Amino acid sequence: MNTSSGKLLIGGLIDYGHNDYDNEFRNIKGSGKSEVLTFGAFVRQNRDDNVYYEGSIRIGRAKTNFHSNDFVLNNEKLNVNYEESTPVYAGHAKLGKKIYFNNSKRYADIYGLYAFSHQDPVNMELSTNENYRFGSIYSNRLRIGCRMTNKVVNGKIYYGLAYQYETNGKIKAKYNGEEVQFASCKGSSGILELGYIITPRKTSNINIDLSTTGFVGKQRGFMVQANLITFI
Repeated sequence: MNTSSGKLLIGGLIDYGHNDYDNEFRNIKGSGKSEVLTFGAFVRQNRDDNVYYEGSIRIGRAKTNFHSNDFVLNNEKLNVNYEESTPVYAGHAKLGKKIYFNNSKRYADIYGLYAFSHQDPVNMELSTNENYRFGSIYSNRLRIGCRMTNKVVNGKIYYGLAYQYETNGKIKAKYNGEEVQFASCKGSSGILELGYIITPRKTSNINIDLSTTGFVGKQRGFMVQANLITFI
């Protein structure tokens, strides 16, 4: 949709993500996997001066598992694991500017982003038959970064670096009515990403975004994602 300052894009999206992660808290090390499937809508304004701003809202479900051999009971280490599934709500707001090179076939995207997510409370039984109630999980992330994009036949290849700060990310739980302290995700992380956006046809209103992302710092691990985006 053409506007007085550029082009407005409105559409729907399906987002699938798979994440392998490591965690450490009070000398207890563990690892796990998470999967998220969400459906949502987005809006983006591309201006004629190559500045853009966008936002999205998504709703879906997240599945997470965790295991550790570092829990201790009666001076013996235990193999503890759990698996849970809960509704998730997420969204983002982003502001950026594209700088073009090589006859517009290659460009740098310098951006700032705010993202949030919320997971509902869940009751969980560990492999040790202990019952925990995990409270709502809130995540608020601020990110600044640069992504390089190269236009190719039927799509785009991109790669980038970013700095991210998690302002919340605290996990609260109760066991037998007593509050239990878990590791917080609050802190700084470095991000490296690589992806390929497929456009089946030049006139197509559908994009398929396949990507992998690595994290170092407070958040450690990697994630693979597949996004299906359709424009109105």
